[in-house]
Amino acid sequence: MCHNELEKKVMDVLFSEYDDFAFAYMSTTFQNCNMDFSPLPIISKKSAKNITTPLTIIAAEKDIMFPGRKMIKRAKRIFPSLNEIILLENSKHVPNNKDFKIIEDLILRN
Repeated sequence: MCHNELEKKVMDVLFSEYDDFAFAYMSTTFQNCNMDFSPLPIISKKSAKNITTPLTIIAAEKDIMFPGRKMIKRAKRIFPSLNEIILLENSKHVPNNKDFKIIEDLILRN
C-alpha cells in the first residue's frame, strides 16, 4: 500500500470531512512526526468526585479513539459536577465545520 492510500485510510477514520489542505497537512505530519500513541491516563472515580467545577462534555459519536456514547456513559457515572453533554452525531475524532461551529458557539456562550 502506498503512502497516499494509507494516509487516506487514516484520514477517513479520523476526520468527519477534509479537504486537500487538511490531507496535505496531515500527510506531512504523519510522515515527519514521531506520533506517541501511548494510552492516555484515565481519571479515577475518586479524583473525579473531587472536581466541583461544572463540566461540559463534548463527544463525537463516531470517534475511534474516544467513542462518544461510551465516554458520556462513563462521565455520567464519575463526574458529580457534570453540567452539560453535547454529542456530535455522526462526527469522528476531527469534527466537520458544522460541528466545529457548535463547539465554537458553546465556548463563546460561556
